[in-house]
Amino acid sequence: MSVDIKWKKYLSYKSASDCTECIYLFVSKGQPNYIGVCVKSVFGGSKREVGGETKCPRYGASYGHIIEGFLGQGGELYIGKCKSLSPGQLKGAEASLIGVKRPTFNRDTPKPAYSLTHSGDVPGYLVDR
Repeated sequence: MSVDIKWKKYLSYKSASDCTECIYLFVSKGQPNYIGVCVKSVFGGSKREVGGETKCPRYGASYGHIIEGFLGQGGELYIGKCKSLSPGQLKGAEASLIGVKRPTFNRDTPKPAYSLTHSGDVPGYLVDR
């Protein structure tokens, strides 16, 4: 199955905070640093109602200054949406993305589940992959 990830580059923690049902990617010096998913959570901020569900942040407000520091030092934050997948299938897309090039801080090397294509603000290391 082929899955398209539509990427958006975020320039601040606050602008990314409301993202949910997504894959997030931290990039440093053009290389993947960490990949994760927000399925039953929002990326940042505080616990809140979203679409009638209570969602907790993946990176609570106390992480805001760390992420801002990362971005301020030249790091990049990308968040991707996969319209063709249900929220429960995002872990498979995450595994497939890790399989492209293992990020520095992801410990596991899961088995890829999907063939990936990329659109939007595609991180440089993913162009033509």
